[in-house]
Amino acid sequence: MSQPNLSLVSARMPLRVCAFVDGGLDMVRLARSNSCDAVVLFSQDGDLVEAVAEVQAIDAEQHRYVAVECAFPAAANISSWPIKMAIPRPISKAIYDSCIDHTDYKL
Repeated sequence: MSQPNLSLVSARMPLRVCAFVDGGLDMVRLARSNSCDAVVLFSQDGDLVEAVAEVQAIDAEQHRYVAVECAFPAAANISSWPIKMAIPRPISKAIYDSCIDHTDYKL
């Protein structure tokens, strides 16, 4: 399936974007319920590959496109890679770090 030019799509209709630090199940649930058009992951957790694959399967089932991007810090001194199967979105380390939620959600 070809990927649309997201800037062109956003000019024609508002995109519903979901941003996750780590929320594979939420990502799949929101994609299945047609609650978002794009997901931006701020994680390099390889365990999210299965969730990305599931969103792509939902795309095929529902005959629509949900962009799954993986934002990752890109700099000469950083060894960082996007999640496989996601659209790589290299950003500066400063921007990446400002997007991380450092809250400890453990009970």
